[in-house]
Amino acid sequence: MRQRCPYLPNYQPGMSWRDLDRARGIHKEMYFVTTQSYAQYLWESGATARALLALLKAIYSEVPESCAINGPWPLPYRAFGWMIRHHPGDTFMGNPRISLQHQATRGIALREPLRCARAWAVWLIACKADPSLEPDRSDPVKELSETEIATLLQNHGLPGETDLWIAAIQSTKSGIGPAANVANPTTPVE
Repeated sequence: MRQRCPYLPNYQPGMSWRDLDRARGIHKEMYFVTTQSYAQYLWESGATARALLALLKAIYSEVPESCAINGPWPLPYRAFGWMIRHHPGDTFMGNPRISLQHQATRGIALREPLRCARAWAVWLIACKADPSLEPDRSDPVKELSETEIATLLQNHGLPGETDLWIAAIQSTKSGIGPAANVANPTTPVE
């Protein structure tokens, strides 16, 4: 078993995609937290790529600010960067930089401005967490700056989401490990 991600909730042993289906049918907030628990389960099981995909399900969720920003398990921007930084290389991770670049610039960019903003936000976290990740050279696009991404989040995200994302970038850059205050992610970790 791997070290648990300090930015995600615990999980029930033996979780599967069926748990996500059940939670989706119950309540948006339940689904949001269940996807994060499932990501923790996948991470600790050694399935890095699948854990990152589960985190994206949570990040792309449409849940109220009370849950996504101020809840005990906010949008898992920090968890995404933490997993990339702590990936031991013993399993497949893929290239999140390319995947997120495609998500930000393809169909969702036109149809869903919030998901586009969040795709760029997580893209930058992936780039900062592992600068060795290669861009897609066969499909060159204009990569957005941190300022441009912050503007997208300000325009399309939830109140407080930009601050949550900036805190995640700062913790990714500094390599900060355990969360000192997950419930209030703008509090600096010492």
